[in-house]
Amino acid sequence: ILSDLESNNYVVQLINSSNKVVYEKYIDVSLLKSDSKGKNTIEVQFKDVIPETYTMRVILDANKDSAFSQGIYLKKIQSEKTYTYSQSIKIISDWDVEQIWNLGQ
Repeated sequence: ILSDLESNNYVVQLINSSNKVVYEKYIDVSLLKSDSKGKNTIEVQFKDVIPETYTMRVILDANKDSAFSQGIYLKKIQSEKTYTYSQSIKIISDWDVEQIWNLGQ
């Protein structure tokens, strides 16, 4: 569950121990819901994930191209914001893992 999101589109990625993106979901701003505190939240599910230890990254997709866009220094365009979850996520066969991540912190 991702919470405290800005009103924007996002790309959510699971990255394996070899630092390779192996699962990715695109989140459209229209899917965001407000919680009881008025913060935008969304539940992201990855199904049939291979058991392994992962890290999670979220890209704030400002230009809506479904990918990370680097900045252009000469045009003074900054790269899109990325967030990396501070802990590893261990996936075990036949188990569900629920992780709550507040991006505003």
